[in-house]
Amino acid sequence: MLPESIVLGKEVPKRERSSFLNPLIRPSLSEADERDESLALIRPSSFEFSWKRKTDSEIYHERIKHAELANQLSLLDHTARPLDPCPFEFKVHWKDNDGIRRNHICDDWETAQALRNFSRKYGESEALKRLHDKYQDYYKRGLALAFSTHSRRNKTYGTKNQWLLVGLIRLDHSTQGDFLLD
Repeated sequence: MLPESIVLGKEVPKRERSSFLNPLIRPSLSEADERDESLALIRPSSFEFSWKRKTDSEIYHERIKHAELANQLSLLDHTARPLDPCPFEFKVHWKDNDGIRRNHICDDWETAQALRNFSRKYGESEALKRLHDKYQDYYKRGLALAFSTHSRRNKTYGTKNQWLLVGLIRLDHSTQGDFLLD
């Protein structure tokens, strides 16, 4: 499938998003492993968002990695621009519904871009606070953590799945039970 072949359909109304995605929610990464899935959405039973500033060396190496990836994507034309590394490493500390405490690096583009947007508007210190508060609000109102398995470290290659946090999704808790049809 070519990217040009993807056509946007109707937007799912906000009030219907939970019922649309709830069948994909798993209580834990263990259950996703048992189901042999490589993509999982999990509503954490506890959640905390934190950050630390990256060193100049980390940013330098990230910049090189992004440039190499952009070159791989675009050998014949130069339309792909390397991503500008985020100056912070974000972490999510959470507990799944099996009671297991977990920590994952949150390296999604949306979080880095939200920080950039907030920083332009409020300055870096206030931006970090606002980003933290936004994700805590998501958790209170409804949050799903999106995970995918690492392409080279999963059951296909005979190893235990390495789950990567690929996104934080605002997904309000349903006020009514969802009807599931088998």
